[in-house]
Amino acid sequence: MRAARSGWLGTHLAGFGAAEIVLDSAHPSQAADGVRTVLAADFNGDSFPDILSGASSVRFGQRYSRHGTLAWSENNGSGVFTSGRNPHLINTNLLQVDGLRGIAAADLDSDGDIDVLSAAFDARDDIAWYENNGNGNFSLHVILPQAVGAVSVQAADLNGDGALDVLYALKTGMSIGWYPNSGNAAVGLYNTSYIIDDSFDAATVQQVHPADLDGDGDQDVLAITFGTSKVVWYENLDGSGSFSAQKMISAFFDVTGATAAQAVDLNGDGHLDVLVASCYNNKIAWYAYDPTISAFGTLNIISTDVSCPKSVMGADLDGDDDVDVVSASFYDNKLAWYENLDGAGSFGPQQVIAIDAIGASSVYVSDLNNDGCKDVVGALSGADKITWYPNKCCTGHTTPSPTTSPTVSPSTSPTGSPSTSPTSSPSASPTVSPSIAAHWSPSTRPQARPAP
Repeated sequence: MRAARSGWLGTHLAGFGAAEIVLDSAHPSQAADGVRTVLAADFNGDSFPDILSGASSVRFGQRYSRHGTLAWSENNGSGVFTSGRNPHLINTNLLQVDGLRGIAAADLDSDGDIDVLSAAFDARDDIAWYENNGNGNFSLHVILPQAVGAVSVQAADLNGDGALDVLYALKTGMSIGWYPNSGNAAVGLYNTSYIIDDSFDAATVQQVHPADLDGDGDQDVLAITFGTSKVVWYENLDGSGSFSAQKMISAFFDVTGATAAQAVDLNGDGHLDVLVASCYNNKIAWYAYDPTISAFGTLNIISTDVSCPKSVMGADLDGDDDVDVVSASFYDNKLAWYENLDGAGSFGPQQVIAIDAIGASSVYVSDLNNDGCKDVVGALSGADKITWYPNKCCTGHTTPSPTTSPTVSPSTSPTGSPSTSPTSSPSASPTVSPSIAAHWSPSTRPQARPAP
């Protein structure tokens, strides 16, 4: 039986704090200026999820282009973060992540801490990883220089040898491929690349994700394309990284301008389904996997009450042991969530978390204040802000006290460059200064325009 949480829904914003807490804000912060994507992982080994953010130099509205930044903010365990004027910059060379499109976090070198991966679209077009020394200080290792339109990067064991490989997508370079982990840092962890797909579809690829889509115990690859509007997957045929030709998930124009995807079990049958968002036809939807035919079914709509959703994620937001969905939509400046009503993929109406999330570009879910409930983090590219929203589902829920005029003391800035990772591992914690905890006020900045 699915447990219900009485009194979980708030009176102002459904289930979440009535005011966002500003984790970081631009001018003068480099971390939030043009922020495009966020995720949570433990970078300093204190067992609390920190925030990794990627900011690109893509032009939004009237704002001039800026160089990209990759940075992290330390969580003290209560949802109070280091940020502001001196973020923990991972990249020391701003051109290294100019036009940053993709980030990931994982223990790439198997030393027990979380490294960082990045994919940059402009300038150098590098795919790189940043080695964590265990204290949240990073050193740069370029995997693929001049990667010709790098848009997505992920870490996963694609060949079944126990080490994390690197999966990537090159939009301009028209290829989806992967680098096996050599296991030998002395000669370089990632030296040889294997192509999965170099067809025309790869020229419009938006994201790639590793996941065991067919349930056979190895990692397949999920991909979405923006221009050709496809959701596809590639089967890992032998568990060693030999991939099939493209297999279609979406029907013709199911999703036009696909922007985000995730493999997650939405109907509780033990098989991974595919959650997708599309910008041009304003949809959040999902495809159920059918193990009897080893393929995906027809499109199931979750919501069309969005304007250009740029990011979606599945997570149990209401604590009833099924997977709900959270979204960030760009043109209507909205963060919202959708309750999985029966645990079988029947979703309720949109419940708004924030209606003034200017240029909402990315959303992530993690328990940031250590109260047992999943909170929501948003990257607001139009407002140059990283914000988080406490989930009020727990008895005795507490949040940091906001201030209207935050002051920030300088924090220690790590040297070197970052590395990637989806899941976090321990490392020792540097001494840092207090973070911003402020009420949000609407931005007067011109509304951001999306970049595919």
